[in-house]
Amino acid sequence: MNTKEFAIRRMFCSEVQFTTAPAAGQNVKFRENPIFSNKDFADKVRIQGIFVYYDNVMAFSPSGQPNIAFADVANLALTLLDMQSREIIDSMPLNQFNTFVNGGFFYPLEDLAINYSNSYVRVLDVGTIAAGQSVSIAFAYKLVK
Repeated sequence: MNTKEFAIRRMFCSEVQFTTAPAAGQNVKFRENPIFSNKDFADKVRIQGIFVYYDNVMAFSPSGQPNIAFADVANLALTLLDMQSREIIDSMPLNQFNTFVNGGFFYPLEDLAINYSNSYVRVLDVGTIAAGQSVSIAFAYKLVK
């Protein structure tokens, strides 16, 4: 395997904010991110990897909200939609993208073009997640012409 294929050249850290106390089964969309705010630029972003962070690894999200506890990452599932709003990653356990619990393993993705504003995290169980907390999710990406 050629490790150069998996070299991360660009990353942005985003978040899902729990502005109110979440409920089981609730879908919570990503917070707006400048990478995807510009439609022309957003169409050129291809996701190559996803990383999740919790409170012991990254105490605060990019907006300054406290990140959820490690145990609560297991209570969330990620769904990413493509540009036609079709599910391309559907209800994947968020811990799947937690390199700190899966032996540092990183799942390279095939240059996914995602509809960021409609993608979301589903709350499977509330656990100790409270209003005012976030879960930080970083995306490794490249730009296409």
